Amino acid sequence: MWKNAGVRGQALVVLSGRWASVLVNSVPSSVLREPGSSGNVPGGEPFITVDTAVLALALSGIARNADVVMPRDRFLERREAVRRHKDFEPGDGWFSLPFEGFERRFYAFPGAPVVPERVLVLVEPSFFGADSRDLPAWLAQRRLTPSQVVIALDDPTSTDGQRSAARELADRVAATAWAATRP
Repeated sequence: MWKNAGVRGQALVVLSGRWASVLVNSVPSSVLREPGSSGNVPGGEPFITVDTAVLALALSGIARNADVVMPRDRFLERREAVRRHKDFEPGDGWFSLPFEGFERRFYAFPGAPVVPERVLVLVEPSFFGADSRDLPAWLAQRRLTPSQVVIALDDPTSTDGQRSAARELADRVAATAWAATRP
């Protein structure tokens, strides 16, 4: 479908310790179609949140598929919860479960997909644990080359320590805040 539509998109690697509750209609299509949009819905509220970032990337054609890397305990919990889903496909250290026609594959950290191209990386605070502090080194070891890294700082399911680790990563890689996501 992507190829026939003339849209390539990028592979997206999501580092998360939670199962997002994304609603298909949570990202206004008018915002996705407007060049130079600020990322705000009418009324000034930001639509790019930790729950909507993946969907916004998919709907806009920026991302064509998502590989989600989760801490091992969260991965095992999630796999057990969805194993009876009709679209569930198990693998060795991974499982696949599409969302609204969007390809998604899940991996247990430190496992990761093999992606022979630059990837867009979304990091959520809920991903951080004792063994996941040095993400730049892990990305390099897994031969994942980011074209862009998005670091969410507002994950409501994360602890203060996880949010602090996300802020430290943002500082370490000299991230700049996107105006539409500032409170």
